[in-house]
Amino acid sequence: MIKIGVADDHDLVRGGIIELLEKNNKCSVTIEASNGKKLLNLLALSNNLPDVLIIDISMPVLDGPETIKEIKKIYPHIKIVMLSYIKEKNAILNVFNLGVNGFVSKSDPLEMLEAAVHEVVETGYFLNCHFCNNTTNEKDWIKYSFIGEVKFSKREFEFIQYAAASLKYEEIAEKMNISNSTINNYRETVYKKCDVYSRQELVLYAIRNGLIYVN
Repeated sequence: MIKIGVADDHDLVRGGIIELLEKNNKCSVTIEASNGKKLLNLLALSNNLPDVLIIDISMPVLDGPETIKEIKKIYPHIKIVMLSYIKEKNAILNVFNLGVNGFVSKSDPLEMLEAAVHEVVETGYFLNCHFCNNTTNEKDWIKYSFIGEVKFSKREFEFIQYAAASLKYEEIAEKMNISNSTINNYRETVYKKCDVYSRQELVLYAIRNGLIYVN
């Protein structure tokens, strides 16, 4: 059972999220709050902290970004999924720079949020693939095959595209028609080239350097 905390200042939205997440008996919402300050207070009083927090970016009293900064200081192990209407590349990049594990647009179906929760628990990262123009044709690879001193092979570039699409590594291996052990080798090589240590950091690197394009 995944323990969830939900912070959103709109009662109907918060209620809809809770109803959706609890209907399949795989998640339990243990904390709900209408703003960041209330969320922090409830976390401080809790003896059973959530595994994942779903936080609206725009809330009164203490907004999403400021709330996340505090949570990351005190509870760095808690996964965070941010909700927002934003779709601009730089804005999404700023969200991940805060340390969130996933991002879901409020224009997405509620089911997308459920998928995000399970994905951040399993892999530590979620970004809806419709935000990224993940192309792996010859022209793109030639254009992006090196960033500064970093040079990627065509298959490494392809791996980066799939990694940004929130696919499981087994699914990436299937799409690239390679074994799971080989995909692990690609992951280790790409992480080393990019000087990153997690999938979340890899996606941030890819967005910053134009390896993937956020629509």
